[in-house]
Amino acid sequence: MDRKKARKDIKVIFGQNLQKARERKGLTREQAASAFGLTRSAFQAYETGLIFPAPEMLLALANFFDVSIDALMGYQRFVNFPLFANYRFRQARIMFEQVGVDVECELDPISDLPVSQITLKSKGRAMLVDGAYRTVEEFTPLVFNDTLTFFPFAEKLLKVIEQSPGTRDIVINELKRLSVE
Repeated sequence: MDRKKARKDIKVIFGQNLQKARERKGLTREQAASAFGLTRSAFQAYETGLIFPAPEMLLALANFFDVSIDALMGYQRFVNFPLFANYRFRQARIMFEQVGVDVECELDPISDLPVSQITLKSKGRAMLVDGAYRTVEEFTPLVFNDTLTFFPFAEKLLKVIEQSPGTRDIVINELKRLSVE
């Protein structure tokens, strides 16, 4: 790929991510442009990849839309992850929710991948205790410092569930075992 084409691709990727960030914030192009003292057409030129902002404007845009410059530029923070990481993370969240486990983490607004610790917490199970039903935590919360440690664990549990549907107890037992290690 020649340098001119690479520069154009970066501008286009930046523009698409800027547009997503603006839309996520619920702003029109006019509103976003006025926040930076720009005309609508100048802001549109950023979003369509016709022009690229100066470094000061790039920083201001990232701060205003509460995203990293890396995210605006399309840089994937987790370079070693396969392209389907986002899909697998969403699949893992759904799987955990189905068995009564909350997945708590901060997500990158552009890539939807975790940018903070990932915590797995029990939603609890209604159990009869002293003649009354109470919600009982089934395991101690598990904390993964990053997706590099979370994904192998989640992949293992996804395989168990794919092979044996309705295996809530197997997953909860595995989480209990890991929470005491």
